[in-house]
Amino acid sequence: MESRNRIDLIEIFILFCISLVKTMILHVYLESQHYFEIIIAVIPPLLIVYGLLNLIKGKKRNLYIIIGHTIISFILFADLMYYQHFGFLPSVRLIPLLKLVPSVANSVAFMIHPMYLIMLIDIIPLIIYFKSKKKRNITYSRRSKRINRYVVIIMLIAFIVNITFINGESMYAYSDHGVYSYHVYDIVNIISDSTEETSTNIYDLDTIIEEVNNKEYLSDKRRYHGIAKNRNVIIIQFESLQDFVINRKYRGQELTPNLNKLLNNDSIYFNNYYQQVGPGNTSDAEFTVNNSMYPIYKYSVYKKYTENNFYTLPHLLKENGYSTIALHGYKEEFWNRNIMYPNQGIDDFISIEDLNDDNTIGLGIGDKSFYNQSIKKLSEINKPFYSLMITLSSHNPYEIPEEKQKIKLSEEHEDTLFGNYIQSVNYADEALGEFIVELKENGLYDNSLIMIYGDHSGLFPNREDNKEIMTEFLGVNYDFDESMNVPLIIHVPGTGINENKSIVGSHVDLFPTIINLLGLKNNKGIMFGQDLNNAKEGFVALQYFVPKGSFIDDKKIFIMSKDGIFKNSRAWNLITKEPIDIENCREGYEKAIKKTDYSNYILENNLIREIINKNK
Repeated sequence: MESRNRIDLIEIFILFCISLVKTMILHVYLESQHYFEIIIAVIPPLLIVYGLLNLIKGKKRNLYIIIGHTIISFILFADLMYYQHFGFLPSVRLIPLLKLVPSVANSVAFMIHPMYLIMLIDIIPLIIYFKSKKKRNITYSRRSKRINRYVVIIMLIAFIVNITFINGESMYAYSDHGVYSYHVYDIVNIISDSTEETSTNIYDLDTIIEEVNNKEYLSDKRRYHGIAKNRNVIIIQFESLQDFVINRKYRGQELTPNLNKLLNNDSIYFNNYYQQVGPGNTSDAEFTVNNSMYPIYKYSVYKKYTENNFYTLPHLLKENGYSTIALHGYKEEFWNRNIMYPNQGIDDFISIEDLNDDNTIGLGIGDKSFYNQSIKKLSEINKPFYSLMITLSSHNPYEIPEEKQKIKLSEEHEDTLFGNYIQSVNYADEALGEFIVELKENGLYDNSLIMIYGDHSGLFPNREDNKEIMTEFLGVNYDFDESMNVPLIIHVPGTGINENKSIVGSHVDLFPTIINLLGLKNNKGIMFGQDLNNAKEGFVALQYFVPKGSFIDDKKIFIMSKDGIFKNSRAWNLITKEPIDIENCREGYEKAIKKTDYSNYILENNLIREIINKNK
């Protein structure tokens, strides 16, 4: 009996060691710096789990051991897959978004790399072994039980102590305290958020309004003021469009010939424009553009704040005689658009339910069919109009039917995310070119103001093959600044404007930039962005994909350290890519924190109506 019990203990110990090795492999991919400290941090929670499994008696012991080990393995698998794509670990806060997974199943499947299976490779042999093992009752001596319990209690105390020392951004707690401490701390934070009432006394609202609402926006003497007065507003949110494809060739093949053509005629092109999204990704880009407020890193705005009051670009345009419409070739309830669009001042929403689904590519209606059907809707509505058009063909995993592929890839780029990406962008660019022609044929082109921008990155640098291929393709290190750089093209037909601007900006700046071109003023709400055609200097505050407090300005990029310690951060020159002294970034860091905190405070406390009343 004693030898059998020893075998059972050895089995538990082996499983503990396997999980420890897999956990440390994950931390290698997480680029953790202090491996000895990480080992010390992850041993207690693993000993707690396997210590408790070891205490189980009865015929279902083997089943519980399989379940416990499998859960740990799947947590590590999910962590590795998510980190390789997004650059940080998943939060329990994202669980409500799991219902969206079936809609993007192809994208999720493409994210799975064979190396991730190392976290699951032992599960089937484990099941086979324990299924074939004879079931029997386990009996331990009182001394063995006592020792086991003491180990579990001591490890539990050590685990709790480790969690209490977490500081800085909690979403990066894994970097110094281990993945298990991060997940438990994440759950504790969520429980704390749900039980604590939102504070309304952190900031003075008058101070926020005074600091944020730049009075220069009310001047009629600004550059380009009113050049698009009374024109239709056509905003095209181009799925996953990154700036590197603009004016670039691949093996002699122009990737975006139609976008490039627009740049040379009646356009202002911003090449240092950056994504501004949170967990809501595409929907957060829409929110930021229409509200000139920052998304939040904890939740999707479209999921969390459906009951909030807003004062948006569509609201302002409606007050000036505009019709408002949004068009998207997918389901209306995706990202709660059917709820949030009316709340954002958008009166008509055309979704896949209102269109002919005659050409599905990836997630929804292909761009060519989408544009073709949209032009009919735009021709019918009252003028002038505001339209938000959300494209889909260049959505991850960027799988364009072979007969529609125009780019001839080298063998090394076949079946890679990079190869798929440039094929899909090239197809989406062709569809856009046809849409411009249709605007002209339907008499909508000459009296429109057309904005085209990317919603977010398509190729994240955390995924090793992306980083390797893009670094070689661009000739510079492919880091977050290159990844988050999306283009903004403002096309104003008939004006003769032809300008490339290098000022740094982001989605938050589009609202004030547009209304200046239209000759309008925002006297009611609040805008955290600035008019990029008149701003003296650019600034982008970041809080997602990189730690809060990170920023980009016209000269430098600053990425806050994941451990929350300023001196451990990194910074480099925007142009030369050379490292710079981070002490030169402290003012920008504090500015980024203040901007995002102010915006989050307004969202969390639903203060837009109060701001409108104060501005009267």
